[in-house]
Amino acid sequence: MSLDTLLKEQALHQYILDNTPTNSNIQKKLFEHARQDQHAQMITAPEQLHFMQLLIRLINAKKTIEVGVFRGVGTLAIAEALPQDGIVYACDVTDEYLNEYKTFWHQANVAHKIQLKIAPASDTLQLLIDQNEGNSFDFIYIDADKGGYLDYYAKSYKLLKTNGIMVLDNMLRNGKVADPNVVNESIQTTREVNQMIKDDQRVDASLLPIGDGVTIVRKK
Repeated sequence: MSLDTLLKEQALHQYILDNTPTNSNIQKKLFEHARQDQHAQMITAPEQLHFMQLLIRLINAKKTIEVGVFRGVGTLAIAEALPQDGIVYACDVTDEYLNEYKTFWHQANVAHKIQLKIAPASDTLQLLIDQNEGNSFDFIYIDADKGGYLDYYAKSYKLLKTNGIMVLDNMLRNGKVADPNVVNESIQTTREVNQMIKDDQRVDASLLPIGDGVTIVRKK
């Protein structure tokens, strides 16, 4: 999640925003409310939310997972793109940053589609695997602690159905992945995930410079 974009030309970025279909009124209200707090830079950029909603609708997704909820902006976007009988398992280790934002889910009449799972996301994913939910999810969005991405990817692959889509956020890390002088563990993990997905013959994938970089993965 990030409001930052690799597109540094502000006028061009604003043009993209101005020519992207508008969010729902409730999504805009939640987005603007979240922008006022001290963690505003961690919320997902609006053009990225639109892109994810388009993907969800293109594949007619009904059963989805979100790894990393934070303010619930992405959760709302996913839920709005789902049909009335759709579901998103929203996974986060805490709801500390979420409680005042849940009301927007109700205002948008999508709260019934959201199952909030407060536990380490790795544990929740493993529990779903153990409950024989493997190969059953249409769409999974990963936007959580970067050190956990290798594990999240491996478990999400097991949960995705054939032709299911996985989206991983912050895969370019504000360009730091391409800077050999940046050697911290978090950035190195992102590099490893990028390389692993590139070499994974079980999937089709594309790394795109949307927001802070998103990787789109299709399970073959």
